[in-house]
Amino acid sequence: MTVNTKKLMKKIKSMNALFDNDDHHDSHEFLIWLLNTVHEEISPPPQRGSLVSEVFEGDLISRTRCLECENGNEREETFMALSLDIEKGHSLNQCIRQFAHKEWMLNQDKFYCETCCTKQVATRQMMIKRKPAALVVHLKRFKIDPKTLRYQKLAHRIPFPTELRIESALDDSNDILYNLKGIVVHLGQGYAYGHYFALIKSRGRWLRFDDTSVDLVDEKYIKALFGSGHGSSESNWPTAYMLLYDSDLL
Repeated sequence: MTVNTKKLMKKIKSMNALFDNDDHHDSHEFLIWLLNTVHEEISPPPQRGSLVSEVFEGDLISRTRCLECENGNEREETFMALSLDIEKGHSLNQCIRQFAHKEWMLNQDKFYCETCCTKQVATRQMMIKRKPAALVVHLKRFKIDPKTLRYQKLAHRIPFPTELRIESALDDSNDILYNLKGIVVHLGQGYAYGHYFALIKSRGRWLRFDDTSVDLVDEKYIKALFGSGHGSSESNWPTAYMLLYDSDLL
């Protein structure tokens, strides 16, 4: 069965002028807007829960601790996609560990402790408090070049597993096994131009959806999407940009 998306795109353009043009848009930005919009449409205030939040929403917790008095604070926030820096990572699991790495707040970045009433050396750590049923991972492949002040694409090689356990989550959280079911691929060198296509795993087979064409691909093809590993000089290579994992919670 095929679905004509013209009506969907017409509706999207009428709801958000940002997409009412022929410009190239970031797929991660579009996904977050789409999920939030659907959530609000099917769950108007004051209700908070919806199918979207039940499936995609997780909770992060940021902990800051003063090393002088051991006091600090905690701040919670929800997320629908886990955005990971990739410049210093060599695998998806390592990028996740770095996301939860404990940072030192030193020198001009010292933490103002309300107990000590002065700035103190402190630690800060971001962790996952509640894992979503479906985990969307956003690999941050675009960064601002300080010389040109333009986005450049990072072609870093980031292998990702078909089965994923998030090792860096809080100790008291449920241990969830995630299975890779979808990949959004970016082809091209720039943030504001290029081409997107998607791969979906259905009935044990990988299908590539590229505009109007749908093709079967071998699992070996997935490894070609890890990245070239040669920096921005090979940024035209097709690389995984977003990963969709599901779990037994669905």
